[in-house]
Amino acid sequence: GLRGHTALIGVGSCSRLLVEDLLAMYRKNRRSCRIAVLGSAAEPPEWLESSFFRHVVYRSGDPMRAHDLARVDVSQARRVLVMTEGGPSADARTVAAVLAIRACTPHADVYLDVEHEKDFAAARLAGGPRTHVIGAGSLLGYVVAHNAVHPGANRGVRELLAQGGVDLYTYLYDDSELGCLRKPRQRLDPAALYRAFLRQGVVLLGAFARAEGTSPERAEYPRVLLNLFDLDEEAAPFV
Repeated sequence: GLRGHTALIGVGSCSRLLVEDLLAMYRKNRRSCRIAVLGSAAEPPEWLESSFFRHVVYRSGDPMRAHDLARVDVSQARRVLVMTEGGPSADARTVAAVLAIRACTPHADVYLDVEHEKDFAAARLAGGPRTHVIGAGSLLGYVVAHNAVHPGANRGVRELLAQGGVDLYTYLYDDSELGCLRKPRQRLDPAALYRAFLRQGVVLLGAFARAEGTSPERAEYPRVLLNLFDLDEEAAPFV
């Protein structure tokens, strides 16, 4: 069985986008992501046949039955995502599913999509601690209204929320790593350091080091050890 994975309960119109973006986020951060999907249909949706979703497993069952939830190892999941499958009683079914999930796992983080704000309190009460209610319907309304006043704002929202695009990361060395970097034989020249990161699919923009003779306690701007634009065209082909 699975352990420490993500369980998706319910297959709705946005399920493919959710799973696709979640997998892409993990891959972008060089982490593995295991997802188990529980849907009401006997056969998995067609989009799961793509090789991109090869690490996603699908099981058929009723999300309101503990026996069926066990098919996606809900009791061992790190997080559980609950999506509505539509219909007039979607929120009621979501709350019922959360009650069944909490009977299996009181400790996992549970994220659920509730359509109507009037049902938010009931959903939180059913899930208890570590339950996160997301009102997709109201959120969509806010985005549409904002885009009506500021045309094109939806593209900015998508860029902020989706995994696509380029991210900028900062990494702080711990004391042991800094000790290794201070050893003369461990030092890398800027071009070699840039190439080493590039082989891992990471574009190194710069590395900062404290100026010689200054103490960690002094609040001074660090000197630039490596600047992307200092490299020649062969070392930095994307400049």
